[in-house]
Amino acid sequence: DALVRAAACVALGRLRAPASLKPLHAASKLDAKKHANVAHAARAALAALDYSAFCRPNERVARHAPCLKTKNKFFSSLKALVLTDAARLFYIDADTLKPKNCDLATLEVDGKPAATSRALAFHVPGQGRVSVALLVGHAGEWLAARGVVLNAQASSGSTTAPAAARGAARTAAGLEHARSDAS
Repeated sequence: DALVRAAACVALGRLRAPASLKPLHAASKLDAKKHANVAHAARAALAALDYSAFCRPNERVARHAPCLKTKNKFFSSLKALVLTDAARLFYIDADTLKPKNCDLATLEVDGKPAATSRALAFHVPGQGRVSVALLVGHAGEWLAARGVVLNAQASSGSTTAPAAARGAARTAAGLEHARSDAS
């Protein structure tokens, strides 16, 4: 399992052209019999990635996914988009491993309906509007996770609300896991 995770990380780090992303876009596009183990192993490896080194004290990852930053409809660079239980959104550049904070309140679907779209957009201070294409999952799942985290934070009445948001994030993660097992 550790070798699969390492291989998936190396492969994601080498992605540069949209044609090389076709197997990762959706498991439904793969031949179910021929690629079932590859798709499952890749999703499991991505789910097991640990971004806790980029979190603040008492903050945990609620949701994460690899994505491609887009510029003028072209893919420019591989990133990891991360949402924490303290209602913080940031992305990490795959080449430099530097995190960049984003404005969670501006997170929106970029284009198609949220249920089928893989495109998200948000505001990055000093950079303006940034668009990303998710490699795993859908934009609607990110909007739902944002709602869970913000509701947990609001119900606790604090600015960080780590414990309440962790519980809500676990619930959202459990629902997401159940959805992925069902499909």
